[in-house]
Amino acid sequence: MGKLLLGYGAEILNMGSRHYPFLEVEKINTMMWPDFQNEGVKVCEKYHDVAMNAIHTQIEGGSAIKIIQIAGPSSSGKTTFAGNIFDSLFSKGFNPVMISLDDYYRGKDYYKLNEYGESDYESPEAIDLELFNNNIFDLTHGIKVELPLFNFEKVQREPRGRIIEAGESRAFVVEGIHALNPAIAETCGDISRFKIFVNAMGQITRDEALLFDAPDIRLVRRMVRDYFHRCTDALGTLKRWDAVRAGEEKYIFPFADSADITFNTWLPYETCVLKTFTDEILGAVKDFGDHKEEAKRLKNILSFFISVSPEIIPAKSLLKEFVK
Repeated sequence: MGKLLLGYGAEILNMGSRHYPFLEVEKINTMMWPDFQNEGVKVCEKYHDVAMNAIHTQIEGGSAIKIIQIAGPSSSGKTTFAGNIFDSLFSKGFNPVMISLDDYYRGKDYYKLNEYGESDYESPEAIDLELFNNNIFDLTHGIKVELPLFNFEKVQREPRGRIIEAGESRAFVVEGIHALNPAIAETCGDISRFKIFVNAMGQITRDEALLFDAPDIRLVRRMVRDYFHRCTDALGTLKRWDAVRAGEEKYIFPFADSADITFNTWLPYETCVLKTFTDEILGAVKDFGDHKEEAKRLKNILSFFISVSPEIIPAKSLLKEFVK
C-alpha cells in the first residue's frame, strides 16, 4: 500500500521537514465574514470529507482481520477520527473493537519524572505495553479478554475492566499517542495493519511573517477543550504544554513517517471559532505567573482573528471535539 497524504494542503505536506500549508490571516478573516462564512466552512470541511472517504476505502477492503493504529500529538483530533473509523467499520459489518491506549496507563505509582520534575505521562513507559500486546494477541485469535479501564480522576485503573468477546470481530481500532510505536501489536504476526498519523498541520501568516504555527493551533484547541471538558483553566494548560511538546518530539513525531496514511486535521476556519471562547478563557486567569509572556503572546496573536459563532460548526465536524 502506498502512502496517502490527505486533508487541506496535502499535496505539499512533508513530515520530515515539517513543511506545512499556510494561509494569510486576512484571507481566513475574509472567508469568515457573514456573507461568506457558510461557504467557507463547507470548503474547509470538504477536505475532511474527501479524506475520510479515501481512508475508508483503503482500510475496508477485503475480509481479513485488521488492526488500525491511529496516533498523533495532543489535540490533533485522534478521538473523533477514531470514532469515525469505528462507526464506518461497524456499518460495514466488521464488528470492530475500539481500544484506547490511555486505558493502559500503569498508574501514578509507576510514572517517572520528566525534565520538568513532573510525572511523565508522555513516555511509552507509562503504558503497560506487555498487557496491551497480550490483549491484542488474544483478541485477534478470538479469545475473550478483559480490557482495562483507567480512571483519570483517581489516576489508577478501575478494579474491573471491559469484557470483549472478539470471536466475530474483524477490526481493532487502536487509538493513542503511542499507537505508531514499533512495540505496539508486535506479537500479531502477519495480520493486516494500517498505520494512520493525524495532526493539525497548518501555518498562518500576517504581512508575509509567520503568525501562528502548527503547535499553536493545537494549543488553542487544547486550551478550549481543557476548559470545557477537563475542568482545567488556561494556566493549567500552559503549565503542561512544554512537557507535552517535549514528549511529542521525543516519542511521537519520530514514528510519523512510518504511517501508511497521514491526515491533516487542520480546518482553516477553526481559530475564528475557537477565538469566541479564548477571550473568556484567557481573561479568566488573573495571574499567569511564569507563563505571563506566553499568555500575552497568545492574546496578541488571537486579536488578529475575527470571532465566529460555534453554531456554524457542522454536527459531524472534527472540531466538535474541542468545544462545549
